[in-house]
Amino acid sequence: MMRRTLVAIVSTAWFCVASTYEAKADQCDAVAGELAARVPGVNIGRRSSVAVFALHPAVKYSSIGCLNAKSVNFFADVENKYPSASFFDYFGRAAAIALGGAAEDFREGAVRCLKRALVKSGDDIDLQYSGLSFQCSADSLSSSVVVQRDK
Repeated sequence: MMRRTLVAIVSTAWFCVASTYEAKADQCDAVAGELAARVPGVNIGRRSSVAVFALHPAVKYSSIGCLNAKSVNFFADVENKYPSASFFDYFGRAAAIALGGAAEDFREGAVRCLKRALVKSGDDIDLQYSGLSFQCSADSLSSSVVVQRDK
């Protein structure tokens, strides 16, 4: 009797964990599919348990992070100290799809954040802009930006 109860408890706990993972995976996969459909040149790459990687000519790599339903972020990295306009255009459009909102806000926030990061090369910069949290870094070889909604 005790063993059946223990098996039932473990089975219920495993089901809860598995269904939570499926919800994250479904959400990330849906956003990645929408990104591939709406942004020309995007190919969806590999996926991990918390992120889907997106390939695009304007970036070295980018990803949609889906830690949980309330914590979605978008990350992009470029192999230049000074990213091109196409990097910012891609970042704005892709982040707007991943997080919902106006592409111009994501683009402008990334521009402002990287300008500050270029002044303090090698440092991580945090920037709040238009209800969004940006984190940027830049060095002599690359620049990266991650954005998520303010909590």
